Amino acid sequence: QTMAYGFRAALMNLRSYITKYNCNTIASITNKWAPSSDGNNPSRYAQVVSDRTGIAKTTVIAANDKETLCQIAAAMAYMENGSAPLMEDVYAGWNMI
Repeated sequence: QTMAYGFRAALMNLRSYITKYNCNTIASITNKWAPSSDGNNPSRYAQVVSDRTGIAKTTVIAANDKETLCQIAAAMAYMENGSAPLMEDVYAGWNMI
């Protein structure tokens, strides 16, 4: 319906990766989100997300860490779309969870 709803879905996916699949680092998240079996380069993806957020690829992330997950979701949106989203949309998505 709106960008905020899209970010709500993405943030819920990220939280589920952490809680259900123990994908709790940028490296493990990108391996699940964009696997090489689908023709992606998860290592490159992780590096872009890490560079854009300033978070190391191996830093452990908590499922309730609003700021970190919003930054990761925004960086992943950049990777997927080639442009940075409005952070107000990302935070609005978090606030709907």
